[in-house]
Amino acid sequence: MVRKEILIGRDLALTLFIDHEVLSSQHLNWARNLASQVTPVERLSPLGLDMARALAVFEAGEIPQWPDPVLDWGRVGPFARKVLETLQRDVGYGETISYGELAALAGSPGAARAVGRTMANTPWSMLFPCHRVTGARGKLLGFGSCGVEMQEFLLRLEGTLE
Repeated sequence: MVRKEILIGRDLALTLFIDHEVLSSQHLNWARNLASQVTPVERLSPLGLDMARALAVFEAGEIPQWPDPVLDWGRVGPFARKVLETLQRDVGYGETISYGELAALAGSPGAARAVGRTMANTPWSMLFPCHRVTGARGKLLGFGSCGVEMQEFLLRLEGTLE
């Protein structure tokens, strides 16, 4: 049975979908959109508590230690997995990379559009920092269901944008 947990931070909200201790997906939204649906702290899973702590650290402008949960990798293909793992490993807090640069770094030069599709469809946008991936010359294009406003907000939190 899939358990839904909604974590509310100062400005951001994370919705977790956990199936038997496996994080099947995580969605990012504005706290104002989900504040009335928050999961009470006493009902959060251990993963939910860890994610809530990391979210608070992130919103404070500090480098968070996101948990390393078991993920439902069946939700993405091998190319997407390689791109996400490369992004997580090689693009740190406060850094950005273009779709084309990430494609090359992941071993698929010329696959910028496929990287864009991966960023648009990733089920774990905070564990794999999709907001750090930009268009050519640093142009912000948004990611997943999060628009440019969210991407800009996240990059400002990390000190990447003024």
